[in-house]
This record gives sequence, C-alpha cells and structure tokens, in this order.
Amino acid sequence: MIRYISLLLFIGLAWGQDEYNINHIVEQDSVYKKKFSDEIVNGKVYQMTDDMKVPLGKMKNGKKEGMWTEWHPNKRKLEETYKHGMLDGSV
Repeated sequence: MIRYISLLLFIGLAWGQDEYNINHIVEQDSVYKKKFSDEIVNGKVYQMTDDMKVPLGKMKNGKKEGMWTEWHPNKRKLEETYKHGMLDGSV
C-alpha cells in the first residue's frame, strides 16, 4: 500500500510542474521570468522545433538547475549541468 501511495505522489509531482516555452521567458537581473510579467520561472523549459516540444532543462527559483541541453544550428548537441544558475563542473 505504501508503494502505491509513493508512486501516486511521484506521478502527481511530475505532472504538477509548470512548463515554459523558452521564447516566452526573459532573463532579468540573473533571474528568468515570464515575459511581460514578474512571475519567476519554476518548472520545465522547452522549445518548439518542427511542431515538437523539445525539452531543454528545468528552472528552480528562476535559475537553471540540473542538466540542460542545447542544439546548435549545425545539429550538434551541447549538454551542461547547472547548480543554482551557475555552470557546474569543467567546461
């Protein structure tokens, strides 16, 4: 029974996260906010490519957190890890 409750809690948290299109957020004073608003971004960030949602990473308190993926115009993939909005590890 506890397993099922834990599973439901995990699923609820995963579905409960907000999603933001990268084109609808801006960086102000080192914090990402929704365009035309003071709402700080918390949740998943994606970009639209050929009518598909491409996940980029997550924001926590308006700062990049965890693994972020970027795609260059030449189709090369760049992965970076962030902690509290700062690059983590060697570059």
